[in-house]
Formats: sequence, structure tokens, C-alpha cells
Amino acid sequence: MVRLGIPDKIRGKVYAKILKVGKLSEYETNYDAALRRIYGKSIPDDPLPPTFGGRFHKNQLALTKEGVTVMEHILCILQHDFPNLEYSPMLPPLLALLTHHMESPNELLGAIVSIVKRSMNRDKLDISAPAASNPAHSSSKSRRPRGTSAKSADRWTYIATYRKDTMLLARAFGNFFHRTNRKLHAHITTLQEKLPEPIWMSWICDLFIGVLPQAMLWRVLDLFVVEGYKALFRVGIALFLLCKDQLMQQTSIDAVVALLTPITSLDGTTMFVCTIDDLMKQANSISCSRADVRKLQNHHWSLAAVSKSDELPNMQYQYQRGKPKLQQESKIIKEEVYWIAIWSWVPHKLRMSELELIFTTKEHGHHILTFYEKTKGRKPLLLVLETVEGAVFGAYLSTPFPESDDWNKFVGNGKVPNTIITMADHIS
Repeated sequence: MVRLGIPDKIRGKVYAKILKVGKLSEYETNYDAALRRIYGKSIPDDPLPPTFGGRFHKNQLALTKEGVTVMEHILCILQHDFPNLEYSPMLPPLLALLTHHMESPNELLGAIVSIVKRSMNRDKLDISAPAASNPAHSSSKSRRPRGTSAKSADRWTYIATYRKDTMLLARAFGNFFHRTNRKLHAHITTLQEKLPEPIWMSWICDLFIGVLPQAMLWRVLDLFVVEGYKALFRVGIALFLLCKDQLMQQTSIDAVVALLTPITSLDGTTMFVCTIDDLMKQANSISCSRADVRKLQNHHWSLAAVSKSDELPNMQYQYQRGKPKLQQESKIIKEEVYWIAIWSWVPHKLRMSELELIFTTKEHGHHILTFYEKTKGRKPLLLVLETVEGAVFGAYLSTPFPESDDWNKFVGNGKVPNTIITMADHIS
């Protein structure tokens, strides 16, 4: 039923069932009690909600004044009940879309709480007490349910819930796009290279509001409630593939955006580059298996190792970078996705270079002097090591290893930083 489209009259009930709103506690679904909890007796008619870094799209979605007020109150409730949730630009547009269909404020609150909990990997936790004693409101260091490892947890599930994850989610879409159609991906990336962020960043953060006609948005929302962020990936790739021939003819990113923007005529008719049925058929034909998702998550974890800070330079995550051309295959890093991650950390001007394997213990042995002899005077260097337990780490070195007389000194050129690289411990 979801693939064919959920009927409007029962969409809210189906969403509540899928999201298991009925299994949430009253604390999580009682809208009136939540208002009293955060405001006391004086409930404002015109609340000042947090944006979480996103946009509300009130006008584009034609929400009523009552609907907008309920949505703004719920955003305030989320801010109160999830104090660690500070940046999630997908949250306001998602709430706006759900406001159209949930049958009551209680169900709307329950639906968005369910999504937030799953996205923060707290689906096993119950927010049924004030923040001071509530395990779901613990510090940001505890982001996964007990017993769930970094590998087994679905990092995003529905929405990204902090700044770095949002950038990495967009980066993962870029990887998926690159794997699906490299020629089209290269063309779009070239056109948008001067933009502060790729065009699909806003697609994902706004859940295609402003990109797809409203009738299509409801079908995308149907898939999203069932599949989570994977649905956005499949719909985005489907849109690119359906318009592939037209997109390849465009010579500017403005022309690409214009092509993919719905046009409403004076009589209210909306014209778009494809039909609902064509978009859904194409999206449903795109494979996004558990193995595919796992590779995207593995890529996320390798990128997350770059920095523990959420304030990362946009250029690090802006566009998909091709993997390096290898003169000889690596015995340690075999999967393309990891080379893509490593190559994105290399300075831009060097990304057209080939990688030459100049030392490997399997061919040259383990003597340190042999290592120094092979690397003497060579720069820059990419050092990759694998422990006996299978963990992989390494470094990008902008300067050559020092001569024997300078082994006790720090080295570097003062311009390009030497970078420590850590990768997921299951790389083979």
C-alpha cells in the first residue's frame, strides 16, 4: 500500500501505526500535559520555537494558523525534552509535513518523538520523567542504546541530529549518487563546484519541499516513514536518473535547479519534469539493500574519525571526490568507499596525482632502515598500517621522513598539515 500511495483519509492512522505511537508513554504523547510542563499556567498563543537549523516552509505547505501554532509548540516541547538536540535541520520540515496528516496534536507529538528517539538511537529508552532523572536526557556522549555497538547501530535511521551528521548524511548521498551514475555525478559536481554546498544538501534537509510538487511530497513522506533516510536517497537518485539526458545538456547549476523546480501556472496547474508514477517507479527500482546501507554507514564512521568537533570545514564534506588511481592495489584497503574517504582528506591540488606503492612489508620486509631507504626524499606520503588485530590507521605526511641526523626533531612545512587517519576496525 505504501508504494502505491497511502490514501489521504487514513494516512495519519497508518503513520501512527508504523511509528508505534500507541506504544509510547503518556508523557511522550500528551500534548496538553507537555504544554503545561514547559510553560506552566501561561501558555503563549504565539510561541517562539527553536529552528534546529532548519526551515518551517509554512507558506509552501499552506498550513493553517492553528496548525502552525501546534507545530511551533511541539518544537518547543522537543527542545525541552531533548536538551541535547540542538541542530537538526530536517526536523522542522518533517514536522510541517506530518502536521498535515496526523489526526490530533497528541498523535503528531507522538510521531515526531518516535522519529527523534529512533534517530538519536534511543528507541529502547523511555522519556517518562523530567530531564534531571531521565536516562534519555543523558549527555551527548551516550548516543546509542545499551548493547548497541557503533557498527550495529543505524547512525541516522530517520534524520540527522547534529551538525556533523547532517554534513555526513549529505556526503553519503553523494557516494550513493557516485556509485549509481558516475558520469552524471561528475557533471553535476563540476557545475556546482562554486556553491557553498551541493544541491542535494537542501533536498535532504528540506525533505524535497520546494523541489517536488506537493502531491509528490506525500508519496515521498509515505516512503520516508517506512524506510527512513534511505527513501530520500532513492527518491533523489530517481529524480537525477529520470532527468539524466536533460541534465547532461545543462551548462550551469542554475539551469539544473530551474529544470528541477516545479512551475505553477495561473490556473493552478503544476508542471514538473516527471510524473508521480514515474518518480515512484524509478525510486522503487533503485536497490538500497542492507549491505548498501552498511557501506554508507562504514563510510560515515571513517569520515567521522577526521575530527571530534562538529565545526568542520564545509570543503571537507562538500562533494564526492573520486578515488585515487593506484599503480598497484593495496593489500590493506580494498573497498572503494574507503579510498574515497581517504582521498577527500588529501589537499585539493594533489587529488589528480597517482598513488605509487613504494613500501610494503609483504614485499620489502619489516626492517625500519629499509622503510627509511624506500621513502627517502619522497613527499608527500600516505602511510597506511594494519595491526595484527585488523585495525587500520595511518597518516598523510606533507614532508619526507627526516635523515638519520634529524630523527629527534619535529618536521613539517608549516603550510599543509600532517593528518592522522583512523578507519573502521573491520577494513580488510
